[in-house]
Amino acid sequence: MTRLAKFILGSITVVHVASLFGCYRVSQYFGDGHLIDNGALAATDRYVLNLGPIDLTQRGSKTFQIANLPEVNFVDGEESEGKSQRVTH
Repeated sequence: MTRLAKFILGSITVVHVASLFGCYRVSQYFGDGHLIDNGALAATDRYVLNLGPIDLTQRGSKTFQIANLPEVNFVDGEESEGKSQRVTH
């Protein structure tokens, strides 16, 4: 293999690996909660931002500071735990 062919093949490999794994590091995130990177091969939920528990029995509002998230699409959601209670009026 010629030097030129090796150079081209090496360059293509480096670009491919960089695009696969990206340049974002979770340590760049700044704000509330904990940002988790499940890896470039994660089928869904590559990045998960866990903001911790929120007490829904209390009235009021909660504000979070979030900065330097990776430039990807995010979907927000919530996870609930606990036993259900029957409410009667």
